[in-house]
Amino acid sequence: MVEVEDTPQQIEGPYFVDDMPNRSDIRIDTSDRSVQEGTPLRLTLRVHDVNDSDRDGTGSCTPVKDAKVDIWHSNSQGYILDFSSENDFLRGNQMTDDN
Repeated sequence: MVEVEDTPQQIEGPYFVDDMPNRSDIRIDTSDRSVQEGTPLRLTLRVHDVNDSDRDGTGSCTPVKDAKVDIWHSNSQGYILDFSSENDFLRGNQMTDDN
């Protein structure tokens, strides 16, 4: 293997994509309505602002409203959608609520 200076040896990702759809079922490709098969995964995420300025472990956790949470997932074969693809299956976002 030839190594070139200043060239990363591993590609990081997945990468952020503008305009991901807001949705709860990321199996469906919105361009053609095709569905990725696989075992359903249910996530419960909580986004909090943690305030423990004196670092004594007695701070507060306040839910963050309207935070955008991006979700990416691989398909049943472990494939992660190429960020340059026009399809949007297996990715999307959800906005947090008051809780």
